[in-house]
Amino acid sequence: MKVRSSLFFLLVSFIALMSTGCGPFVPAKTANDVQREQQEHINMEGAAEVGMPNLVNFRDQRGMKYWYERRDQANLLTYSYTKNLEGRWVYYCDSIGYPISGGTQYSAPESMQRYRVRDDRYAPDSTSGWDYGVARLPQAEPNGVFPPTTALGTGIICINPKTNKAEAEYAEDNVDTFTYPQPSAIGEPDRSGTPKPPPPDPLAPKK
Repeated sequence: MKVRSSLFFLLVSFIALMSTGCGPFVPAKTANDVQREQQEHINMEGAAEVGMPNLVNFRDQRGMKYWYERRDQANLLTYSYTKNLEGRWVYYCDSIGYPISGGTQYSAPESMQRYRVRDDRYAPDSTSGWDYGVARLPQAEPNGVFPPTTALGTGIICINPKTNKAEAEYAEDNVDTFTYPQPSAIGEPDRSGTPKPPPPDPLAPKK
């Protein structure tokens, strides 16, 4: 009985010693760790001393709201131009609304998807050698293609000068669009006389 008690005491002592002497391994701090902590301390002092900017008018936020609302406005007559190698405006077309960058995507560029790929590491030359899982993968557009995240192309709703109808155009050049014409632009049409009323906006909501 005494032997069992002694063994039990030794076992409990050994476990206690291991739990105190062999805790989780904590690596030594690196120079980057020390600099990061010092920088965080400086940032905290700066935030406490200076505080947040005392904004009153919120012009940036108001400007973004105004710009978004103008872009969303239906039947907005605009004028689109490109630039030549000399930096001069070159007339492109009378347009409706603002252009859309060729890199803009209709749907999210990535999504969580299930995959099933062949992996012969598990079963070479066997029908069971497949790897399954879920990962963030590129997502195709509604037309089935995978567009680049950046592109120089520009989509424009131009007004056909002969038919006075709105038509979708695509330009590889960079396009600048204004709500007023640029009289000094190369190829700028004669705007004297009574202007034609713009055609219906094809992007306007249907009533």
